[in-house]
Amino acid sequence: LSVIARTEGMLSLWRGLLPNLAANAPFSAIHYMCYKQVQAVAALHLPSHTATSFVSGAVASIVATLATQPLDVLRTRAMLRLSAPAAGSS
Repeated sequence: LSVIARTEGMLSLWRGLLPNLAANAPFSAIHYMCYKQVQAVAALHLPSHTATSFVSGAVASIVATLATQPLDVLRTRAMLRLSAPAAGSS
């Protein structure tokens, strides 16, 4: 950390903080909302609490990941200081 702070400046230690918060806060909110909704429905159809929790967590994780993937890409680019690829490039 001291080498990074010395060579790139103290602010480099917080590079990507805002994009990170912008990606993780929506993920957590979507995950929690989906988990609770799926859990309520799954509890009516699954035999055990363990199965209900597992299914609810899996579905919530998939939905939250799909919804926030673009924010994750922006966060990674910001942390690595990459620019967006030019249109038509691979």
